[in-house]
Amino acid sequence: MKYYSRMKKTASFNTCYKNKWVSAIGVKIFRSTKPSLIPLMGVSVSKKNVKKAVDRNKVKRLLRSLFSKLELDMTSPYNNIVLVGYKELLEANFEETLSSIEKIIKQKKEKDTE
Repeated sequence: MKYYSRMKKTASFNTCYKNKWVSAIGVKIFRSTKPSLIPLMGVSVSKKNVKKAVDRNKVKRLLRSLFSKLELDMTSPYNNIVLVGYKELLEANFEETLSSIEKIIKQKKEKDTE
């Protein structure tokens, strides 16, 4: 996996949220349509969806580890990604979630190349 910097500014998150998203087990993935020089990755888990702070932190750790396991194509200029976690991620199997995200990203790449 190539290096991703952490997304810190609200404006960076908002540019990703304005675009379409894809969904997997307990995860929504947003990508920006603006090219960026440095790829940025953001993780978001709302208090509304996951009530306890311990669970929110666990979901964030799971999202970061899922992201590190993914082999993402860095040749695309649209590198900013936001992962939004939900409570279903706590009950889901890690390997199943990883395979479903990989499948969705692969389908999205095929659709984009057509």
